[in-house]
Amino acid sequence: MEEVKGIDMQLGSLKIEGDATKLFEALARAQADFEAIPELARGAVGNNRNFKYADFATLTKYTRPHLTNRGIVRYQPLHYENGMAVSTTILAGHGARISASFYFKADPN
Repeated sequence: MEEVKGIDMQLGSLKIEGDATKLFEALARAQADFEAIPELARGAVGNNRNFKYADFATLTKYTRPHLTNRGIVRYQPLHYENGMAVSTTILAGHGARISASFYFKADPN
C-alpha cells in the first residue's frame, strides 16, 4: 500500500480479471450517455476554501441506469481490516472484472 500525503488514507490494489476489452468498450459507451452530474453537496477545507461536489447518491442516480443498460454492475462494499475501513469498487460485466481498493481511517460504530 502507498500512503497518500496529507490525507489519512492508503491506496490499496487495482486488479483486472478476465479479458476486459468488452467491458472497457461498454463502459466507454455508457459514459458517452452520462448527463452532466450536478454538484449539489457542499464542503470546505479550512476557513477559506469552499467547494461543491456530487455526492455518492447523486453519482449513482446519474450513472447506474447507463451502466446497467450496457451490462455493467458497480458494486462498492465497505469492510474493516486492521483498524482501517476498506472501500472496494468493482465493475463487472462481459466476463471481466475491474476492482480497486483504498483504506482510510473510520469508526466502525
